[in-house]
Amino acid sequence: MILVTGLVSHRTHEPRIDIRDTNGQMHVQMDAEDAIKVALDMIKLSEATMADALLIKWAETNFPEKGTQFAGALMVMFRDFRADLENDSQERQKDGDQS
Repeated sequence: MILVTGLVSHRTHEPRIDIRDTNGQMHVQMDAEDAIKVALDMIKLSEATMADALLIKWAETNFPEKGTQFAGALMVMFRDFRADLENDSQERQKDGDQS
């Protein structure tokens, strides 16, 4: 299990996020802004992984003979599509276009 807590640095008085596992094998501390980025990345990755799992399930159900290969090809296309959308969005933000 992973435990996440917030704290204020005694030295700098800046907000910090402390992340530990219950086995004591991992301990990470980061500033709040970086923690937000990590959390958003985790949400995006979770959503993408659920979509990948759906593609695999759909392909294997509808194409039992070649479902795994078909799903693999679809996943590559879908991941490329998501990456292109993300890149386009970042470019628009750089250019000041929010549409």
